[in-house]
This record gives sequence, C-alpha cells and structure tokens, in this order.
Amino acid sequence: RKLLLRVIPNVLETDPECRAIESVWSDLGFGPDGAAKPYHTVLVDLRPSPDEIRQALSARWRRQLNIAERNDLEVREGQCDDLYGTFMSLYREMLERKRFDTTVDVAEFERIQRRLPAGQKMSVLICCLAGVPVAGLVVATVGNTAIYLLAATGDSGLTARGSYLLQWRAMMRLKESGHEWYDLGGINQEANPGVFTFKTGMGGIETTQLPTVQLNTAPLNGVAVAVGDGVRQVMRRLGQTARR
Repeated sequence: RKLLLRVIPNVLETDPECRAIESVWSDLGFGPDGAAKPYHTVLVDLRPSPDEIRQALSARWRRQLNIAERNDLEVREGQCDDLYGTFMSLYREMLERKRFDTTVDVAEFERIQRRLPAGQKMSVLICCLAGVPVAGLVVATVGNTAIYLLAATGDSGLTARGSYLLQWRAMMRLKESGHEWYDLGGINQEANPGVFTFKTGMGGIETTQLPTVQLNTAPLNGVAVAVGDGVRQVMRRLGQTARR
C-alpha cells in the first residue's frame, strides 16, 4: 500500500540477540529513523544476592538509603486505585514545586490502571512519615523485567529520603517475585542531571535501545509523516503550557 511503517524495537544494545535482530531489519529493507532519539536507560541486574545488589550501589546512594532506613518511614504497597490516587496528589505537588516540562500524563496512567486486569496492574509504593505520604513510586512489569514508570516526592518529604527507600524496597520485592531486571525508565544527563545521578547510582549498567527503524517506499509519505510529527510536537508543547 506504499505507507510508511515505523517500528521501535523492544531490544537493548546489551541483549545477546541485538545484532541478529538488526540484521533482520536490514534484510527486510528497514532503515534507521534519523529523527528519533534512541531510548537511553540504566538496567539493574536483580539476579545477585541482596547484599551484592546493595554493595553495587554508589557510596552516596547507600549513605542516603541508610539515612532513610533510620527515619522511621512506613511503606505502603499495592495495586489499588486509592494508592494510585495518593501518588497522583504527590506528583501534582512535585510538578507545582518544580514546574518542569513533561510529556507524562499521570491521569492517563490512572485510567490505564483502572482498566488493567488484576494480574497486569502496576505496583504502587507510597512512603509515609508519621502517617503522612511523602513520596511515591509506580512500577510496571513485563516478562522478567520491571520498569520504573513514575516517581514523586511531596513538599514534606524532601529531607526524608523516601525515594531511596522506595527504590530499594521495589528492587527487593521484584527480586522476590522472580524478576531479573529493573529498567530505570530512561536517563538524560543534559536535560535532567539530578535524576541522571540518582539512577546511575543504583548499580546498573547504562544501555541504549536499538534505534527506531522505518520502511518507506513512497518519499512523499515520508514528508507527510515528518510534517505530522512536527505538528504533534507543537500541540504537545501548547498543551503543557495550557496546563501550567
């Protein structure tokens, strides 16, 4: 039909089958989508023992975790809508405080959470200090890999180090349930150096997803898609400005 087909391979450069999959795309006539930025992330190996995973944390990360564990924090875990609602309140509080640009719509994830069957719902962890929620984390699982989707720290939790305790608790829960890898949800040192430092301190390996590939036998279609992508980006920015 001479339409443009674009594929984002769910394969990382560190996967053993990476080169074979690249060869398949090439044999089928797919070429790289030069406009797409490859997904760059940190992957934590959950297969070692808890002591080995903890030892792999950076010295600063371990120090912050030690402080959090002494702060008399309580962690609530589950998949219920109420927990996600608590997370949304923390996220909006953080968004108001930091006023950063984001393409994430936490309300959309809430709608997804409500519709997912019980076995596929996202896990929500909420950290409380004296009964008050101060930080939250949302994790999804796919096969043997878990993905750090969303995180938030409320105004009252800035000194509690709850985010460190939540990540550690999540890793231990995932390990106990048989997951082997924890994808930290992407990093960008230039755009978000603070989050980059936090994630790279968790003892994982930096890796990149295989580039987006596309097949296009009609050049005019490629031009039309490029224009559409540009319009979509402009509309997204306008939407972020309106929400602020």
